[in-house]
Amino acid sequence: MSITPEGSVVISPMMMYQRLLALSDDMRDVKGLLDPSLKEVRHDLADHETRIRGLEKRLWMASGAALFLSTIATLLIRHYKW
Repeated sequence: MSITPEGSVVISPMMMYQRLLALSDDMRDVKGLLDPSLKEVRHDLADHETRIRGLEKRLWMASGAALFLSTIATLLIRHYKW
C-alpha cells in the first residue's frame, strides 16, 4: 500500500535542490544582462538630478530677483507718488 494517493506528485528534496541550483544560475545570468543597463540608469539618474538642481537654483534666483525688484518698485512709487 502506498502512502501517497494515486495521481499525486512527489517532489524529492534532491529535485528541489537541483531546481534551486538551476534557478540560481538563471538569476546570475539575468543579473549579468541587467548590470550594464543598471549602470546606464544610474548615470541617467545622476544627470537628471544635476539638471533638476540647476533648474531649482535658477527658479529661486528668479524668485529672489522678482522680490527685490518689486520691493524697489514699491519704494520708488511710494517715494515719488506718481
